Amino acid sequence: MATLIAYMTSYGCTEKAAEIIRDQLPEDVTSVNLENDGIPPLDQFDTVIIGGSIRIGKIQRRIRRFCEKSLDQ
Repeated sequence: MATLIAYMTSYGCTEKAAEIIRDQLPEDVTSVNLENDGIPPLDQFDTVIIGGSIRIGKIQRRIRRFCEKSLDQ
């Protein structure tokens, strides 16, 4: 069972959280920073975990766009 952790981080806290989650999962886990890394095809993954900061009640714009674009997958 393959898992993708897709995240964005401004100050590094979300990246640290993604690493902690990745280390706790027993299966094949890939983590990508949506700002720097390319996004692998989502059909390769059984589970997708999304992470990012919340400011003024909203998640980061790039994460929202990623979710909207990938919703049908």
